Amino acid sequence: MPELPEVEVVRRGLDTHVVGRTFGAVAVLHPRAARGNTVDLEATLPGLTVTGTAAEANTCGSRSATAMRY
Repeated sequence: MPELPEVEVVRRGLDTHVVGRTFGAVAVLHPRAARGNTVDLEATLPGLTVTGTAAEANTCGSRSATAMRY
């Protein structure tokens, strides 16, 4: 199913700003933001570099050098 146009616009915008950047300190401020993840994002993300962005199920996420669900 094709992504909604506005989701793709946001993904492209994120792509230009976050790809190549490295996570510093991470704070998950609401549990819903991290739902479905099998790892502790606050412990796993610091030090990883964003290698791309993706749109899936009409939401945006990022991909890092380590495979994980976003």
